Amino acid sequence: MAIRGAVATGNWSNPLTWDGLVSLPASGDTVVANGFTVTIDSNQNIGSGTIQTLETGVFSRGGGFTLSSGVTLTANVLAGYTTCVTHSSGNGTIIGSVTGGYSSAARGVSFTSTGTLSITGNITGGSLGSSNQGVYNNSASGTINITGSVTGGSGAAGVTNFTTGTVNITGAVSAASLQGVVITAGTVTITGNCSADAVAACNLQTNGTLTINGNVSHIGSLSGPAITTTTGGTLLINGNVSAGTGGIGSTGLTIGANIICTVNGNVSGSSAAAGVNCSGTITINGDITAGVGNHGLSLTAAGVLATSNTTSGTITPSVTPGVYGINSSGSGSISYKGNVVGSAESGGGNGIHMTSSAACTITGNVTTNANSHGIANTSVGTITVNGNVTAGSFGPGIKRTSTFDQKTIINGGIVGETSVGWPGIITGVLGKVVIGASAAQSHTYATDNGGSIGPLRTLSTGNTVFSGRHRRVR
Repeated sequence: MAIRGAVATGNWSNPLTWDGLVSLPASGDTVVANGFTVTIDSNQNIGSGTIQTLETGVFSRGGGFTLSSGVTLTANVLAGYTTCVTHSSGNGTIIGSVTGGYSSAARGVSFTSTGTLSITGNITGGSLGSSNQGVYNNSASGTINITGSVTGGSGAAGVTNFTTGTVNITGAVSAASLQGVVITAGTVTITGNCSADAVAACNLQTNGTLTINGNVSHIGSLSGPAITTTTGGTLLINGNVSAGTGGIGSTGLTIGANIICTVNGNVSGSSAAAGVNCSGTITINGDITAGVGNHGLSLTAAGVLATSNTTSGTITPSVTPGVYGINSSGSGSISYKGNVVGSAESGGGNGIHMTSSAACTITGNVTTNANSHGIANTSVGTITVNGNVTAGSFGPGIKRTSTFDQKTIINGGIVGETSVGWPGIITGVLGKVVIGASAAQSHTYATDNGGSIGPLRTLSTGNTVFSGRHRRVR
């Protein structure tokens, strides 16, 4: 386990490239580029040894190694003040860990080939400098396959996909001071869980496609989303998303404008943050659950919850007052396949709370509970429920308090609460409830002027009624 250094630019297989001019580096050695460029021209195995561009012993920093096409290198890769390994042609294989360096653009591995590079080992971003990623993909059409965990460093991400190439990661992704994975373009697929603390495990930037086959969670005590996006791209998560306890920014997921996101799993808030903050478009095929102190899903700006066409879920608020399953304060619409329930605890939040004029469509049942409403809306947006609306001992299943013309469409039954006399729906003075022609006729509805309950009337134009003043829709 000696320290070996290059003494000339040349091929690894040539003894004249190395100090002593007699032998090649052996298993367990620390191999230093020493300011020269060494071409790895044949399969080389130094086991647990390391190739590096750090100064070590009598050898200087700088230089680097070039991985030739079709070659397998078995060694750990450690950048110093320059990039350690460059692969620019054909296919290649690295078996060992890869770590970014200590200076700007000193990457562990830089990839520009149109072929495929396979890395079996853990990847870590560099420290001190900037853009000193563990692995940097600058290929427009090449592919990097990584089997191992990826961790951001204090100077750069563990992996950056900079152009339209492809990166496949089989292993967990986490962040330290900087992100585990950054995607500015191209396609990245992660088969493993993603977790973060101060900064995001993954950052989907202007373009690109990110697929995560695993769970996304914020961990630790610092504030930063587990996954963040900016102004464009597509995000698919085949797993659950959960917020952390590190402050209001410790969401599981932050969706920027023009981002299209699908979550095939559950979304949950925490005591400190929402499960998802969204100003783009998100589809959630699973449950949405508020945490003790924050919403399950927060829709801001033009954030949209799109229609779910697969698994039915449930939207559940918190036991804490003012903490909702979904809090919608922007102009984006809500369309969700599943049931919506109010909180069962004293003073708990509503299943869905809307303060904007956006539309809301629920394909499922809406039920109040002991101390909250299924849906509360203080604005004029249209609410459509393709299911039943049921009141509870606390109040109506849907409560609308605007003084403007509100429209609520129910393609199902409206069931009041008989012991207390709560109606299934309360609207403002001008609000109207439209009962779809396919709605069940055996259910009951109720008014907002005394809580009386009566049979559903059938009109010649369909089952269309006003709540409030009992006026017919003409």
